[in-house]
Amino acid sequence: MRITNSMQYDALSSSTQRLESRLLDASRTASTGLKIAAPEDDPAGAAALVRLGTMEDQTQSFQSSIQRVQGDAELAEGTLASATDLFTEAKSVALQGSSGALSASDRAILSLQVDGMIGNLLSLANTKGEHGFIFSGTLTQTAAFDATGIFQGNDSTRNVDIAQGVSVVANTSGAKAFTAAGGTDAFQALRDLKTALDANDPTAIAASVKGLDDAHGQITAARADTGLLMSRLTTTQSTHSQSLTMLASAKHDIADADLPTAYSQLSQAQTTYTQAIAVGKQVLSTLSAWFTA
Repeated sequence: MRITNSMQYDALSSSTQRLESRLLDASRTASTGLKIAAPEDDPAGAAALVRLGTMEDQTQSFQSSIQRVQGDAELAEGTLASATDLFTEAKSVALQGSSGALSASDRAILSLQVDGMIGNLLSLANTKGEHGFIFSGTLTQTAAFDATGIFQGNDSTRNVDIAQGVSVVANTSGAKAFTAAGGTDAFQALRDLKTALDANDPTAIAASVKGLDDAHGQITAARADTGLLMSRLTTTQSTHSQSLTMLASAKHDIADADLPTAYSQLSQAQTTYTQAIAVGKQVLSTLSAWFTA
C-alpha cells in the first residue's frame, strides 16, 4: 500500500494529539498532586475513594455525637461529686448533733446549716447543661425538681449512636441518683435530719445517719455509672481518631501522586512533545515543498 502525503499528515496529527494529551495529564498530575482527578482516570480507584469518603463521613458524624454527649456527662459527673461531698458534710453535722453535749440552740444553728444544704442539693439536682436539665431524663426543658424537692422529670433514657451498631445511654438518671427510685429520697434524708435537729432529739438525729449514708451511696453509684460512660466515650473517640487517620492514609495512597515521579513524567512528556513538534515542522516543511514543486 502506498503511503500518501495525506496519510502522513493524519498520522502526524494523531501522534501530536496523543502526546499533547499525555503532556496535559502529566501537567495536571504534577500541579494538583492527584492521580485521580475524575472517575474515568481510574474507575476502580475512584469507587474506592467514594467508599472511603463515606466511611470518613460516618466516623466524623460519630465523633460529633460523642462530643455532644461528653460535655453533659462531664458536667453530671462533677455535679454528683459535689452532691456526695454535701452528704458527707451532712453526716458530719448529724454525728455532731447527736452528741449529748449540745444544747437546743446549738442544734438550731446546725439546722440552719442543713437548710442551706437542702437548697444546695436542689441547685445541684437542677443543673442545666448544653441540652437542658441533665437530671430530668428526656424532659430536658423541665427542671428536675420543684422548689420542694419533688421530682418533675422522668427516668427515660436518651440513646446515642457512637459507632456502627453501638449505642449508649447518654443521660444520667436523676431519679435513681436523688429519689426513692434509687432506694432513698435524698431530699427527705436531709429533711429528716433537719426535723430531728429542730426537735432537739439526739436519738432521731442519730437515726437519720442511715438515710444520709444511703443517699450518699446511691449518688456515688450514679456517679460511677457516669464515669463509666465517660470512659467509654473517650475510648471510642480515640478509636475513631485512629480510624480517621487510617482512612486519610488510604485515600492518600489511592488518589495522591508521588510528586518526584510526577515531575519526572512531566519533564519527559514535555521533552517528547517538544521533539514531536520539531519533527512535525520538518515533515510539514517537506510536504509543503513537495506541493509547491
